[in-house]
Amino acid sequence: DGEGDGDADADADVEAAAAREVAARKDGRLYMPGFGGGEGSPALNLPAWTVPLLTRQMRAFRAACGDKVRLKLDVNFNFRSDGFAAIAAALTPAALGGAGLDWIELDTNSPATLRAYALRLLPKMHRLATPGRPFNTLTFPKGLTVQILAELLETDNPELALETIRVLAGRPANGKLVLARIANNEAKSSQLRSEAIAGLAAVAHEYVADLVRLTQHADSAISEEALRALRHQSLTDRQSATLRQAPRQDLIAAILNPASLAENRPTSTDPGIWEKHLAALSGKPNVASGQRIFHHAVALCARCHRHSGRGKIVGPDLTVTGREKNRAWFLKAILQPSADMAPEYQPRTLTLTNGDTHTGIRLRSYSREQLRDLNGNTITFHKDKVAAIRDLNTSLMPAGLVYSLTDRELRDLLAFLTTP
Repeated sequence: DGEGDGDADADADVEAAAAREVAARKDGRLYMPGFGGGEGSPALNLPAWTVPLLTRQMRAFRAACGDKVRLKLDVNFNFRSDGFAAIAAALTPAALGGAGLDWIELDTNSPATLRAYALRLLPKMHRLATPGRPFNTLTFPKGLTVQILAELLETDNPELALETIRVLAGRPANGKLVLARIANNEAKSSQLRSEAIAGLAAVAHEYVADLVRLTQHADSAISEEALRALRHQSLTDRQSATLRQAPRQDLIAAILNPASLAENRPTSTDPGIWEKHLAALSGKPNVASGQRIFHHAVALCARCHRHSGRGKIVGPDLTVTGREKNRAWFLKAILQPSADMAPEYQPRTLTLTNGDTHTGIRLRSYSREQLRDLNGNTITFHKDKVAAIRDLNTSLMPAGLVYSLTDRELRDLLAFLTTP
């Protein structure tokens, strides 16, 4: 069918790109830029064809060998840390159609880079909701503590410090004290402080006074993240008056008048109309801001998607997609999330014999039914416990996402998603 033909064309493109790379190497060796096979450091950037090709190869091995055979992958010195993270994040059990990799080995001359990479790939340890705690929360893996992470922040390595802040930001209930300390520390970099402030957004009600003060900071990234963190928070008249003195009027309006997010904006889901609307904005998009928005609660992107090893794997990994798709494609996906669902991401609802229902992405169906739910958890049910299975035609991605963001936030997010 048409979808099958599209998959075949995509596979052919991947194979053609890989073949061109191998053919371009005079000695016929495999792709090994980390061993002198490339033109200096730029060769360590992750090529767009690498992840899909590795995924296909590992999936073929898994299909041929079954789940009992352990698969190990050694990527040596061939990529930067973000490339290592993208490869490891892509080779999930779901992507391989069975058990995941038993081992992935990398080499780097930078111990700090290795530690940063390990932090990025920490498993997501979920604490399930209970009547007294209605939301699914993340905790640290056993052996990792806030104290250890705080000590990592004292190392003189920006990459390691940034990954540490992002781990703490992903678990704000545990890391809020450290995040607040970094957010308020004038000796720290703008990037580190703005990431810490973004992490505090989930517990903003505990830090309203600090965040209001930070909205007045001369550094635009710090001021804007403080404003973004204050969305949906209750403020006193005095705090509201302070906010009005900040430069970003669109972010201020989103706090003080949430209805403004729907005012003077297109009501259509036509990407072309929105393209013209965004093109009329002054200034240039901010990719770094877009990255923080991707992982922020205002956008919810990272709740289902991964990028460069961060986020969840309910929906497609968007790490390489930015190299393959343009802004119009992403804008349509945001405006019309159910229009072009890939079959492997079509949601299903399982009704159990006891009347409970569970909705998610169907991973496997054999003697048991396996779903990945909205929190990224994999849940399994014996078939004799399943009364009915219903495919849904509506994407798990919520409609109307554009109205939770300002125009500039949407433009920044699109800039991040389409940056190679």
